[in-house]
Amino acid sequence: MKKTIISLSALTIAVALTTSFTSCSNEDLTVESAVQPAEQTYTLSIPATLDNGTRAVNLDNGDAKSGTSSSSVTFTDKEEIQVYNATKKKMLTGCLTPKNIGTDGKTCELTGKLTGKINAGDELKLFYNMNILDDEYPANDGFIYNEQDATQASLIDGAEATVTASSIKDGVLKTADAASFELVQSMFRFNFVDENDKPVNIKTFRIQSETNSLVLYYFPLETEKFKNQPMEYAYTFDKTISGVFYMAVRFNESKSSDKDQLTFIITDEEGYEYKVTKKAPKGGFKNGKYYYNKSAFKLEKTSNRVPNIEWIKVEIGQIVYPNDHNCYYANGVEDENSSKLPAEFSLSGISNGFCFQLQHGATIHLNGLDATYENGNNNQFVNSVSVLNLDINGENRVTCSTHSNAFSASGDVKLSGKGTLTVTVSKYIYCGISGNNYKNTSNNYEITTEIDVTSQLAAEGYTVTRSARQDNADGSYTWTYTVKPKE
Repeated sequence: MKKTIISLSALTIAVALTTSFTSCSNEDLTVESAVQPAEQTYTLSIPATLDNGTRAVNLDNGDAKSGTSSSSVTFTDKEEIQVYNATKKKMLTGCLTPKNIGTDGKTCELTGKLTGKINAGDELKLFYNMNILDDEYPANDGFIYNEQDATQASLIDGAEATVTASSIKDGVLKTADAASFELVQSMFRFNFVDENDKPVNIKTFRIQSETNSLVLYYFPLETEKFKNQPMEYAYTFDKTISGVFYMAVRFNESKSSDKDQLTFIITDEEGYEYKVTKKAPKGGFKNGKYYYNKSAFKLEKTSNRVPNIEWIKVEIGQIVYPNDHNCYYANGVEDENSSKLPAEFSLSGISNGFCFQLQHGATIHLNGLDATYENGNNNQFVNSVSVLNLDINGENRVTCSTHSNAFSASGDVKLSGKGTLTVTVSKYIYCGISGNNYKNTSNNYEITTEIDVTSQLAAEGYTVTRSARQDNADGSYTWTYTVKPKE
């Protein structure tokens, strides 16, 4: 399918989506019922039309209206249409291709051969532009909207149609109706600037819906209850992007209404966070639309700043992003027994307003981190519901002057590396770090001078000393932990 977007200039754009319908060959999805016609090869020729979308919707000033920009989706002759027998819950082997495409690209004949079992009266679902070969996902998976990179590509909108088999004679299958394709998502044109109207170099990009209408995972073959899996969109780009870019977005239209609004959260290459919100048009956001602003979206800079994070061993790779309370939740990969292992990641640079919740423990490499976490919903900068290993390199500082702890774990806390970690917290009885092996009942917090805590906090092969306690006279206290390899 080809999409042309016309605004100030004509652009042919597309976004790569990871989908599961394999090219001209699909595995069975379910077991058939006992009584079935014999499997055979059918020849088809079905007239088809494409949705007139994506209609342009101008979001300027929060007052959505028809825009001067336009968008057109057209058939192309090299694409393949997969066919699913919804009555028998079976994918058919083979595919259909567009022929005799009309001059406007909106009409064609879908021709080809399909192998399987079909009765007259069976409902057939046709999937257009949803056939990217990807061995990572089984055939009953669907679109994953986080698999976009905002760059130009050859594929974009998926579309679906439903027809009914009317007759079968001498291997020729006819349908009772033409295939009228409808787009399964919308297209957004983005352009962001800061308060001074300067372009922002975007490193990460998130989209949230007020009414939870965003569909992150779309499973076309599932029932309505499970077809649309909601979650916010989150992207980490390999290289920063700026200026105009495009994203495909699917909505659960039953959840989007006049009360819906989208919040766009951006971090730049230095970790600074920006936000902007756009209200939904009357009736909510719809699929098969082209949403854009004539002017750029003007961002508001927040006080938050994201540190440099390298996810080394986490359950969902780079798709780790903070929740509404600016807290990152990270699990490790699974072992051979499907048990979660501790996560592993590194932190460096400046951080403000973010924290980490680790459900199965973690190893964190602190490589020159300067973090501040004040007045957040979490009680500390890092909370591990298991072991916590801190690999400390260079000078690191974590300030949580309104919280009782900087680091806490229900398991042991162990320090390694070569460097310092300076912590500032509100309660001196925890000394900034708390673990099963380093509690207020055993950490000698009463000692206000420098003390060796190797026996409690050091990983094997290292020494750890805790500096004298510093009273900051504002209700907070500071210690510096120095970690060295044993000589």
